[in-house]
Amino acid sequence: MKNIKIYRIMIVIFLAFISTNNLYTQIVVIVNSKNPVTSLTLEELERIYTANVVRWESVNDGEEYITLSDYKNKSDVVERFFKTVTGLSHLKIRLEWIGKMLTGEIQHVPNKSATEKDVIEFIASNKGAIGFVNASMINEFPESVKVLKINEKNYTESDYPLR
Repeated sequence: MKNIKIYRIMIVIFLAFISTNNLYTQIVVIVNSKNPVTSLTLEELERIYTANVVRWESVNDGEEYITLSDYKNKSDVVERFFKTVTGLSHLKIRLEWIGKMLTGEIQHVPNKSATEKDVIEFIASNKGAIGFVNASMINEFPESVKVLKINEKNYTESDYPLR
């Protein structure tokens, strides 16, 4: 009887860990709350992060230039985001950005942030900015930052594409 109780407790702890861990591994795409965009498709996100789209007018009526937020350091979240969205590694995307900058296709490389908090602050202060962070950071968003739906899916939905 005692062993059954221990197994039940272990199962509950394991399930709690899985559900908590799932939230912490989700990636959310964020923009400034003044940006009228509320949702992007994965294809639009790919075109934005490969710098094939450089103005918001390509995905909505805005005239603002898109300012990408990037990370200085490699992490699981960064690598997973770029692999899921573009099919390329973070390094290959950076090389594409540099190549496009050298040929004049884009004016500057993305803003590089050291932490997710830095990304949030950058997005909050730049109307045309877009970035991504771990979903666990949502409680730290100021009112000037909002989460986008991806493929019309909210990050809380089971079929959200950036899980």
